[in-house]
Amino acid sequence: MLTQATPNCPSRRGPPWGRSDPHTIPRLPIVTDSESAAKWERAGTILFGLLLLVGLVITMDRATCYKTLDLRGFCAAGQYVLEHGTRDPASNLGRYWPSADVPWIFFAQMPFVLAALVWYLVGCATWLGLLQSIQRSILGDVEPVRRRRILLASGLLAMPLAVDGLCLGAFHVLMVWLMLEGLHRACQGRAGAGGLLLGLAVWVKLLPLLGVAFLVLHGKIKAATIAIVVAIGLDVTLSVAAFGPETAWQEHLRWWEQAATGTTIRQLTSPFHEDEDRLTNQSVAITLRRFFSTLGNTPDSPRRFVTIAHLRGEQLEQLFVAVTALLASALVFFCRPIRCGPNNLHAPAQIAMAILATLWLSPVMWSYHLTAATPALAIILKRYWGRRCGRIAVIVWLACLCLLAFPIARAAGVLLWLSLATGALLAWPVHPSGARPVSEPV
Repeated sequence: MLTQATPNCPSRRGPPWGRSDPHTIPRLPIVTDSESAAKWERAGTILFGLLLLVGLVITMDRATCYKTLDLRGFCAAGQYVLEHGTRDPASNLGRYWPSADVPWIFFAQMPFVLAALVWYLVGCATWLGLLQSIQRSILGDVEPVRRRRILLASGLLAMPLAVDGLCLGAFHVLMVWLMLEGLHRACQGRAGAGGLLLGLAVWVKLLPLLGVAFLVLHGKIKAATIAIVVAIGLDVTLSVAAFGPETAWQEHLRWWEQAATGTTIRQLTSPFHEDEDRLTNQSVAITLRRFFSTLGNTPDSPRRFVTIAHLRGEQLEQLFVAVTALLASALVFFCRPIRCGPNNLHAPAQIAMAILATLWLSPVMWSYHLTAATPALAIILKRYWGRRCGRIAVIVWLACLCLLAFPIARAAGVLLWLSLATGALLAWPVHPSGARPVSEPV
């Protein structure tokens, strides 16, 4: 028979400091790893929604207080087409197809506050659509719970960039979404749907022409042809309807000379401070200009701290061609056709790399352009989820985003280097022999 222990007569069941009265001291709940992960997932989902809400507040504040918005210039371009039947020479859509101004006629008819609200909601829909596409086309082979968490993590990492674009009224996420959907469908053998979506992406911006080259490299000639036909057909139809045949032709000639081919050359050779030379632009061409020349420098510019050479404009052009050729060669090598049986597990990484590479061929790289790295981020997190390499990648990504607060870091092209590091990590697991990529358990 057991007797009750007293302070002077300790029980044989253990020392007095090892016992507790269940009626006086509550037991601590045991929290498992899965429960902890679920709490973090709920917190991340709430943060995701709050960031979209904050973006809406910022957008409406800018719209009502007449602060800077790209959308304001887009609506002005549409209004100019409506009133003059031609393109505004000062249109901030000047780097895109001449027909790019035409759809903004619809938004120009709205009160600007309403247009800002509608376009922000459209932007949110495209951002959610991009994440849904990543879940389906890139993370489809991952266990559902982990797939959901990887998608949330990659979305949150790119969220500051996405919200920045949404608040400005930009449409880069739309281009990325259409390009991902088009390439995914085309690689699945759905040439019609894939070519149509990729063609729309090419019309939105010229950068997805890289996706057309990707399809040609993989022998998807039908899908590539459909994409080109859709892009040109849409451009011709809209520009002729809005400007008339003769004016549309003149607008295309002006666009080709001044924007399509002239932007990069101007960035490399102009002795003056150009609009694209703002610190927020961190493209390959402009970063080379800052590192290797004093063109456009001013005594108080933070650019002077990163300049290491004094090349002339012609020399900068040669350097740019060499760097571009090197990047293109590496891209072709990574994206070359690889036979891995009936299901090419390498295809999602190749598609993500093709989308990421649009950053390196663009004459401008604003902060929100880095949303093109979101598919690559999802693949990297998928490979290294819960591993040290994955944690280091997340820390480096967040640190680089924080560095955007410093002018010297922006002058040094921190976003360009971050995109190159992301591409290198995306390519790293590929076996040199060209076999299927290294497979980590998920």
